[in-house]
Amino acid sequence: MLLSIWKTNLRKFTIDLNIDSVSYNKANEEKKSKAFFFRLVELLSVDLTKKELEKVKEKHLRELSFSLAKANGFFESYSPKEGKPFYNSFRNALRVKRAAESERMWQNVVEKWKKSFSEKLELAVKEYKDLIDGEKRIKIIQNSAKIGWFFSPDVISKMRFRSSSNISSRSIYEKIRKMYSSPEKLVEMSKKWFDVKYFSRRKKIIRSIISAYERKELELAIYALLPQTEGVVWDFLSHTNPMEGEMEEMIKFQNRKFVTVEAVMRMIMNMVSREDKIPFYRWVKFAEYDDLDHKLNRHAIEHGISSRFGTKENFLKLFLFLDFLHFVISKMKVKSESVREVIRMSNITHNVKEILSEIPEYVHLVAAAKTRTAEEIEEAIRAGVKIIGENYVQEAQNVFPLVKEKAEWHFIGSMQKNKINKIIRIFDMIETINSFEMAEEVDKRCAKIGRIMPILIEVNSGREPQKSGVMPEDVKEVVIRISTLKNVRILGLMTMGPRTGEPEEARPYFKLTKEIFDEIKEAQIPNVSMKFLSMGMSNSYKVAIEEGANVVRIGTKIFGERIYKK
Repeated sequence: MLLSIWKTNLRKFTIDLNIDSVSYNKANEEKKSKAFFFRLVELLSVDLTKKELEKVKEKHLRELSFSLAKANGFFESYSPKEGKPFYNSFRNALRVKRAAESERMWQNVVEKWKKSFSEKLELAVKEYKDLIDGEKRIKIIQNSAKIGWFFSPDVISKMRFRSSSNISSRSIYEKIRKMYSSPEKLVEMSKKWFDVKYFSRRKKIIRSIISAYERKELELAIYALLPQTEGVVWDFLSHTNPMEGEMEEMIKFQNRKFVTVEAVMRMIMNMVSREDKIPFYRWVKFAEYDDLDHKLNRHAIEHGISSRFGTKENFLKLFLFLDFLHFVISKMKVKSESVREVIRMSNITHNVKEILSEIPEYVHLVAAAKTRTAEEIEEAIRAGVKIIGENYVQEAQNVFPLVKEKAEWHFIGSMQKNKINKIIRIFDMIETINSFEMAEEVDKRCAKIGRIMPILIEVNSGREPQKSGVMPEDVKEVVIRISTLKNVRILGLMTMGPRTGEPEEARPYFKLTKEIFDEIKEAQIPNVSMKFLSMGMSNSYKVAIEEGANVVRIGTKIFGERIYKK
């Protein structure tokens, strides 16, 4: 947060120079650049009304635009012409800067997705090779793949070869022809495909392709079968692809493909045979249609290949490749949820870095991790979070063994006496001590394990009967009583304040708590170190910092909306 005093021809105003995503998106709803700038400034200002903004002279607005450009890292690209309105130039420079940020985020998501996909593909191929059983058979499938033959484990288990090196396409075809050339055998093979949704939606056309093969319409059957191999791969990718979900808006603006079918097929082939050439693309060309009779134009087939193109051998190669794809895809088990998880992780990194850039260095960020997974927490830690806040002991027990000393742990939930033994073994600080009696109980338990527990006193600044916490007028007395305990150490205060829709509505409660904090600090009570004032959450942390908070507890703004298990 870069709070600045802005001098105008009217009076001094306080403005937050950091342009956050929420303010930018709201302002960007305005069509005209001037309206965009006015809306943005209104959203960023602390005490400026729209009517006052309209009366500010343009020279002051121009000066502010330069301050905003410097604070948000696009000063170099912002060069409005002297004597002319600056609004278009400002908006364009800011748009370019945010587009660059989106690009970095996009690349992060792409790289993580590709890594995740590649790892799952490697596991599927490893399982494939394990099922093949034996070094000789692995060499057979590698050598077979180099000449365009791919087999599922079920097919390869029925084949017998004297040697793994002297393999020709013709010798393989002779074996396959005996086992699978009849339409009935192909129908039988394809039945198992339809347990995978990417295949089941193609059941009718695959049956029709087999019928065309039976009628010896081989070129037509092959031309119909090739798009099925590509279509299955693409359907599979599209259901595990950010393009189809949260990244859709970014795709609209960036107009790019996430990953191509051909690239994935090359990955599969390379993992199986150490070759990345796709044999089918060499002998199956895209068909053209004659405008008059709507029949296949055989002249579209590459010269010299047409005589070998419509053969049973080529059809069976392609059909068995589809059988092989079914095995690989069914084993990968990559679901759309896993992709949303990749995006969620990328967003966590982005959100943490944005928040850390906004808040002063002296402010400690506590990531409120209620309902969050160990993976989400670790991602926040990698992005720069040093303190994790947990509301529930059970959730902390589930994730703590996986994360442990990678961060400091604060208990920020309601205290219960039957949970104290577990709390004092997991957490580095308790922020929610709400009475002398609770502090006394924590002190007793800590004495048994030889520990001094840092604590914050929770202040019920809104005097809400349904909430825990010490009433404002009683805080000093409670602090004095707790200070006599040997195994707890008061390090400051914490308040939630009433839940409000507008951050400004929380200001009086934060101000009150800061006054109590200062009063206790000035009293210099023995065994009390007033170091931390924990106030403010996702929607109110900026106001809390303005009122003196040096610890903020942020959950939704880091991790996104909570997803509760049904």
